[in-house]
Amino acid sequence: MQVSQTILRIALSAAIVAFTPVCSGAIEPVESVDELSPDIQAALAHSRELADAAIADFEAEIQMAIASYPDAPTPAQQAIDSLGRLQSEIRRGARRHEAGFMKGAPEAITLCVPTIFSLCLNGRFQVFGIWDSPYDGVGAFPVFARQLTPQSGVMFFQDPTNFEVVIKVLNSNCFASPARPWVFAAGLTNFGVTYTVRDLLSGSERTYNNPLGTSFQPLQDQSTSFACF
Repeated sequence: MQVSQTILRIALSAAIVAFTPVCSGAIEPVESVDELSPDIQAALAHSRELADAAIADFEAEIQMAIASYPDAPTPAQQAIDSLGRLQSEIRRGARRHEAGFMKGAPEAITLCVPTIFSLCLNGRFQVFGIWDSPYDGVGAFPVFARQLTPQSGVMFFQDPTNFEVVIKVLNSNCFASPARPWVFAAGLTNFGVTYTVRDLLSGSERTYNNPLGTSFQPLQDQSTSFACF
């Protein structure tokens, strides 16, 4: 009887292993976008253009607001001017500091805004991307984005109630050496997803790719090139 139970346990374990999907491991950053297919590169470039257009619109609105002020500076104008000087100083400090480590209040940094095509995490990390369906056969499309908190957001493809990817940028490693923010992401899809996290403070960026037909693998990038804030 004991032998039969042992055989049953072995058979059950073998069945579980046989029907368990194989995990190919976590997503790694793409060394160069040139590694991606021409269609993916073109779609990602289009997504970048949409994100850049959103930033340009945001800056234009700020300039219009400043131009509408009277000659005497108001408290609102002083606040905007102070923010501009702070951003300039932070950029200058990030360029000077070889290790890329700097201290500052993340809520004081506003270099982007969330849009329908891009996230704005911690006021400086712009996230945009594209998705590729195995069913349509007509190429890749920009993802839609929805900001959830200052440091996290989600992406969806067509249905705004069907979230496909969640992503966040953390300061968790900013007290270690070398100090770097972390980028974490997870997905609920096996569609192709390529997304870029761009630091508008330093200009550096990281691109990640989940190939078409692959269950979205978790991303835990703890060695980014971004400066702490």
